[in-house]
Amino acid sequence: MSEWDNNVLYVGGGEKTVRGNVSFGEGVYKSVDAGKTWSHIGLKDSKHVVRIRIDPKNPDVVYAAVMGDLFKSSDERGVYKTIDGGKTWNHIGLEKTDRIKRIVVDPRNPDAACVCAMGREWGT
Repeated sequence: MSEWDNNVLYVGGGEKTVRGNVSFGEGVYKSVDAGKTWSHIGLKDSKHVVRIRIDPKNPDVVYAAVMGDLFKSSDERGVYKTIDGGKTWNHIGLEKTDRIKRIVVDPRNPDAACVCAMGREWGT
């Protein structure tokens, strides 16, 4: 939920728990009416969007941490950022083989993010 506008919600599909029987999702969805209606806004093949962080002052700026396919390397893994509310997403970091677990956005500087992946850390 956006701190700036509580009507704006983002949700990512797929489970974040790594285990043998896990359900995958179909990307990121957005609501601008406090969850009454939802629109699919991208990252369709991401399978597991494990974290979403929204800029505290601009709900159009969003980071998504994507684990991708849990059982093999996939092009979808990494950190993605949108600056237009999900119309476009840019892959901004981490190699395809990393499994992202956490993403934190600095509330004083939303252009700075810290990401933790299985076995390593990365920051912008």
